Amino acid sequence: MFAALILAAATATASPAPPLASFAGVTLGESATALVAQKGDPADVIDSGEFVTYIYLADDASAMEDVMLDNGNVFSVTVWPPANWNTPKPGGDKPAATALGATYGGPASSVPAGKQPLTGPDGLLYTIGARDGAIQFMAAELPQATAAALPQNPKPPLHGGTSTDDAIVVIAPNESVGVRSEYVYLALHQCGAGGHWRSGSQALVSGKGGPYDLLQATCSVGGATRSFYFNIAGYFGKL
Repeated sequence: MFAALILAAATATASPAPPLASFAGVTLGESATALVAQKGDPADVIDSGEFVTYIYLADDASAMEDVMLDNGNVFSVTVWPPANWNTPKPGGDKPAATALGATYGGPASSVPAGKQPLTGPDGLLYTIGARDGAIQFMAAELPQATAAALPQNPKPPLHGGTSTDDAIVVIAPNESVGVRSEYVYLALHQCGAGGHWRSGSQALVSGKGGPYDLLQATCSVGGATRSFYFNIAGYFGKL
């Protein structure tokens, strides 16, 4: 009888944890390694010292995604229209912001009115920012207790695009979004004294683990040049 109780307890302990909720195609609570395996190398990385943020172009190219990591785990995802990041317009980009709400509103649309962040029906904490009647950003975050209970995970290796062996991995649903992701990568990386990389010539390169896109870029400040290699096997030939 006692052995049966021990066996039952062990079985209960071994039962898998319930799946964590997802937002914008990202599972909150998953490891950074799993995130990179799913979405490829981020377009940019921001390390605040306390948290690390991976920036991606959304799969439909309608939004940018800020994925915040703590202890090697995803704990927050924020989506916002690209126009608000790149070239803000007076009053914001209302069409893009409205589309943002329609695309990502899902669980957040069920959140009752009141002080934010608010708990959605999926257990995530939601914050929605609006201006001039249009949604400017939407964010989902794990509850603090859930995030604190996650195991610490190592940071995954990322690529710098210096060669085919170091090619930046781009995973996209099709070539249109994939190529746009490459240009977003260049635009987000600074060079010179506050400049950004601007794309020049582009070539398709074959190699081990390829195909690859080779982009020649010029810095907007100072005119420095360099090559960027992108591993495009994740979307090459997909229309």
